[in-house]
Amino acid sequence: MAIQTLIYFIATSKKKEIRSSGVPTYHWGSYSKWKKFKSPSAKSSKKVKYSKKAKNKKGKSKYGGTGGVTVHGSKIPATATKTIAGVETTVDVRYYVRGYTIYKRTSALKKDKKMLKKLFTKAYPYQYRLQYKDKVTYETSYSEYKDGKDYLYFGSYYFNDSGIKTYTTGHLPHPVDLQFQYLDIRKNFESNANNSESRDNKGKYVMRNVRSNVMSMTLTWAGLDKDEGADLIDTLNPDAGKNYLIVQYRDPATGKYKNGTFFASERNVTQYANGIFKEITVTLTEV
Repeated sequence: MAIQTLIYFIATSKKKEIRSSGVPTYHWGSYSKWKKFKSPSAKSSKKVKYSKKAKNKKGKSKYGGTGGVTVHGSKIPATATKTIAGVETTVDVRYYVRGYTIYKRTSALKKDKKMLKKLFTKAYPYQYRLQYKDKVTYETSYSEYKDGKDYLYFGSYYFNDSGIKTYTTGHLPHPVDLQFQYLDIRKNFESNANNSESRDNKGKYVMRNVRSNVMSMTLTWAGLDKDEGADLIDTLNPDAGKNYLIVQYRDPATGKYKNGTFFASERNVTQYANGIFKEITVTLTEV
């Protein structure tokens, strides 16, 4: 009997630690602060009724283009030097622009109970900021970075966003043990119940499922080498604001693949002195 793949991939949108092996790929990453153009040209400039409450307001932004150009008197560099993993690296630069609404109140205008309103738009921008191609990922035969997520594969194929079977170039070992559990989320609607068993005063249950069949799975890997195990743990460990994982698995109830959003509970790790991971166990619960 052929062995079935029960878990296809785990993906995270957190910033991964740089792998010690693999091929580096650079992606658009950090931004500079917004900066005023040296000589911006307003779409309109007119006197309006004076208002003490009116405040300058930033407008909408859009992609401006690649660097190596001069825009409204400001030079946009083609490249910049960034320190990546402790090494100074030359990276590409592109820029974004945005509009702004600016109010000017001079003494002369105030005498006439007026102020000057200057309107800048995306087409007539007031500010710009740079974006640097300084986000590096190290893809291996078992991993891939795409659409802002880092994927770890555990089988020879997975199903893409269109449901098409897509073959991988390699994968991490499949979990040696995978236990599924279906959970029901219940809520007590009887606030006057006077006991701890969620029954009313006549002994009748007053609970109701507000969500059924929430998936929980406990996975155990064994025998991962030093790099593989560290990579897996890094994926499972949450980051600030990046607590959730996308998991593709075979649903035992239907036998079909399914994508779900999960969070990881405790990660239990047993490692040998030579660096090999004896076991890595984690419980993933659907959000």
